[in-house]
Amino acid sequence: MDIESHFPFYVSETEHALRLDRLLALRFPEVSRSRWTRLLDEGLFTVESKAAKASARVDTGNCIALDVAKLPALSALLIEEPALEERNPNELRYLGEAPTILFEDQDLLVLDKPAGVAVHAGAGVPVEETLVAWLIQEKKVISETEGDLLKWGTEVLEEERPGIVHRLDKGTSGCLVVAKHLEAHRKLAEQFAAKSAGRLYWAWVQGDVEKLKVAQPLRLTKMLQENSLTFAFRIDYDGRYSLSTPLGRDPKNRLRFAVLPTDGKQATTHFKVLQKTKDWCWLDVKLETGRTHQIRVHLSFLGYPILGDTLYGGRADERIYLHAHTLYFMHPRTGDKLEIKSPLKPLLGGALTAN
Repeated sequence: MDIESHFPFYVSETEHALRLDRLLALRFPEVSRSRWTRLLDEGLFTVESKAAKASARVDTGNCIALDVAKLPALSALLIEEPALEERNPNELRYLGEAPTILFEDQDLLVLDKPAGVAVHAGAGVPVEETLVAWLIQEKKVISETEGDLLKWGTEVLEEERPGIVHRLDKGTSGCLVVAKHLEAHRKLAEQFAAKSAGRLYWAWVQGDVEKLKVAQPLRLTKMLQENSLTFAFRIDYDGRYSLSTPLGRDPKNRLRFAVLPTDGKQATTHFKVLQKTKDWCWLDVKLETGRTHQIRVHLSFLGYPILGDTLYGGRADERIYLHAHTLYFMHPRTGDKLEIKSPLKPLLGGALTAN
């Protein structure tokens, strides 16, 4: 399909209020909806000259355009493997490291995701190497429609879709909850949105974080002075550090996210030092918001990139040393409060081991 020749176009009255990925799939059915979702998430299309996600709702008369500067990326994505809903799920085989099941019942399961395993397919990541493939292969999710073993792909993250409730970056290990049916997914998603459910992380960073008590990075000081309404940094008496800034996609590198002075979504990160050596600090981290790459961006911005996180200035290593060690939520059926932990595996050459 020659996508470039079909853009720009304008939203008709009959298309008003549709999700953007739904609109594109209806107009161009030769490209699957999950593929449109992936293209949109790469920032390849705009609505009224502004980048828009797949979940954006369109208005009559909106101009939908293609960012021609990103045509090479568009071409690469269009020739990837066929979307999952175009394949037979029963023939799918998982090729990665199997996750450990930390908890499972009729409504949900909590997995200990290995570092290096992507949750869902994306540019350069085939479905067979994702957690989604493992879930399908192991038949861990109930089909809502007979004969349809869930149209997974990136559509699993849409509103009111069963399956993946929240994400972990490919390089991050640890606790991740999966809903087995639609109602469980809805109730869990509501908890994450209301912040009554969440995760706690461990991160290992380069340098001595406690130097922040003495001096702040110049760029942080400058941002605090010039953007006092959106920037905040605090060190509490109990040793907890808190940083709040806008986060958005890095305009210079679409693979990265960045602290932005006046644009982006507000993100707040709290952390404490658990242990340190002359070379690194072990941090306990809690998020108030769940922005993409939030912990990685915030710690790097403060001058303490996570070990192994070369995308954000970390020293090269065998993995990114970020681990979701605790997951808490209310059970969607019983209402019981659950707190599930992932054991601390040997890390940093065995310097830290499980109890």
